[in-house]
Amino acid sequence: MKNKIIKLSENVINQIAAGEVIERPASVMKELIENSIDASSANIKIYIMGSGRDCIKVIDDGIGINEKQLVLALERHATSKLDSSDLTKINFLGFRGEALPSIASISDFSISSIKKGLKNGWELNSYFGKVGNIKPSRLKQGTSIEVKNLFKLTPARLKFLKTDRTETGMLIDMFKKLSIVNSETTFQLFIDGVERLNFLSYSSNSIEKRICDVVGKEFYDNSIAIESSRGDASIRGLIGIPTYSKGSGRSQYIYVNGRAVSDRLITGAIRGAYSDYLPRNRFPILSIFIDVAPESLDVNVHPNKAEVRFENEQNIRALIVGSIKKALFSSGLKTSNVNSDKIFKSIKNKFPSNSNYHYDREFSTKNSDIFSSEQSNFREIDINNGQFSPSGKTHKVGSDNQDYPLGSAVAQVHKNYIVSQTLDGLILIDQHAAHERIVYEEIKRAIFGKPIKSQAILIPEIVELDELSISILSEHIEEFKKLGLLFDINDSKSIIVNGTPDLLGEVNILKLVKDLSENLMNENNSQSLKGLLDEVCSAMACHGSVRAGRELDIKEMNALLRKMEITPNSGQCNHGRPTYVKLELIDIESIFGRR
Repeated sequence: MKNKIIKLSENVINQIAAGEVIERPASVMKELIENSIDASSANIKIYIMGSGRDCIKVIDDGIGINEKQLVLALERHATSKLDSSDLTKINFLGFRGEALPSIASISDFSISSIKKGLKNGWELNSYFGKVGNIKPSRLKQGTSIEVKNLFKLTPARLKFLKTDRTETGMLIDMFKKLSIVNSETTFQLFIDGVERLNFLSYSSNSIEKRICDVVGKEFYDNSIAIESSRGDASIRGLIGIPTYSKGSGRSQYIYVNGRAVSDRLITGAIRGAYSDYLPRNRFPILSIFIDVAPESLDVNVHPNKAEVRFENEQNIRALIVGSIKKALFSSGLKTSNVNSDKIFKSIKNKFPSNSNYHYDREFSTKNSDIFSSEQSNFREIDINNGQFSPSGKTHKVGSDNQDYPLGSAVAQVHKNYIVSQTLDGLILIDQHAAHERIVYEEIKRAIFGKPIKSQAILIPEIVELDELSISILSEHIEEFKKLGLLFDINDSKSIIVNGTPDLLGEVNILKLVKDLSENLMNENNSQSLKGLLDEVCSAMACHGSVRAGRELDIKEMNALLRKMEITPNSGQCNHGRPTYVKLELIDIESIFGRR
């Protein structure tokens, strides 16, 4: 080890910076595509070979770079996108001037470009940080950048890359993420010589059409549009209904001022907005676009520019939670059509198409003995013995009863499912799940509509905490009082708890108070106890709802349907499962070959 301090070489500095900016091939593609977008490109083509390890090539038709600036482009912290004296108003995706020199330091790098309006283009090569001489290029438009042998001279970085399949999947995910928000640009992705994705540009209703192209029509059909503003911030986009969700957050496309981000504040707000609808292991699918004034947003948090900081975090959180909750509340009975499609396809696949059948009269005559009543056991089955009867009684349905959104009940099967007839099909309702949501909403209205009753503690309990926890809890004494938690500050290291929410029954006071103080420190809000009460409401609703296995008569079934129609969020139970599925009459007729 040397004893004296030395200044690192430019190439070593770039390689160190590359460790933060360039994590994997998808990071390279992201930086190059963002440069193309900043250059006002209308068409961007990406070519991938060997999952990005062998080659990543990006070609655009943007404004291009002239000869002098092309040399400067590979120097560290050189950029055309930022006023040298102002970091508060960043209107481009790139601004740090680190990406190109970082990429060039860890790859066999080549860039060709022609400035718009000029006749001659130029090319510059760099072999793992060793920049060559600039030379003329045959390029006629825009910019072309090719990155080969990524991490070849840094085998430790190469070793920690995932399998080819995983790295390719990450490249595709990044391509989709950048394509959605730039719907006015055509994107093409070629992998190992084969075109994998091609998203055409749109001039009108572009964002929704691009979302449909990228995320899929199934999501589009099971989504709700949101659009709202609060202060200087606004939000718009499409959010998935709760019954259309996934087991991970990979399908959440979040943008701030046109920049794809992965931000804890935003994802936490989304989870909070869906907390009443989804269990913790399910994630909503969505694509949302948040816009704020550039001066109230800090994007210079991390070199990869995926994290942001808001000047007014509370306003952003309130905007996200409020907009999503309002949209979900307004969606009413809407539930995912995926389950209906699954039922239709399942039944359809079990019945061959009518075109496969050919009635042969001669065959029927010759083999009539095979189908004779003496040979058949069908007549021996008494279909009126109750074995095949519905659980509940059936009844005739008048057309006036079918005008309701959920139609009119005709039967109960397996003592848990209500069959309802509508004007254009039939609906199958899970009676327990449906009533669970109804009871849950009623309990919530009773609890949150007025202060919650507190259960006095016979012998007040002293809870010892650190000074920071005491300080935070002291700021919310009145809020907790409304929620039924009564306490006083004893000294700088303890509080005296005099009462707990009556709904909680017996509770571990020490654990409750410590959890609340920790959550308040982490989340900086007073919603933790309400969240706990939501879980209590859910448990009460589950025990207080109509149980599976209970027989209902027609009046009870119809009463349940009418309640569902006026209950918020009745399309799913408290755990995010659908309460009903619908089969359209046209699909039923298709199953039986009538269409």
